[in-house]
Amino acid sequence: MECFIDEVARAAGADPLVFRRRLMAKHPKHLAVLNAAAEHAGWGKSLGELKLRRMVLKLNCGHAVNPAAVALG
Repeated sequence: MECFIDEVARAAGADPLVFRRRLMAKHPKHLAVLNAAAEHAGWGKSLGELKLRRMVLKLNCGHAVNPAAVALG
């Protein structure tokens, strides 16, 4: 689904992050997760040499029915 959103953003001539932010304008929790991921990834900065050293994941799991299942270990 995310690849499709990228394609739609490209067809609209929009930056994929800006496009997603517009889609999430009425969903502040989701938008906060997107913004945190973009900030930690350094979105908008020049890439230079591509070498994966670390991966960052942000997740909004909503309300946990069983908090033990999503506890940080």
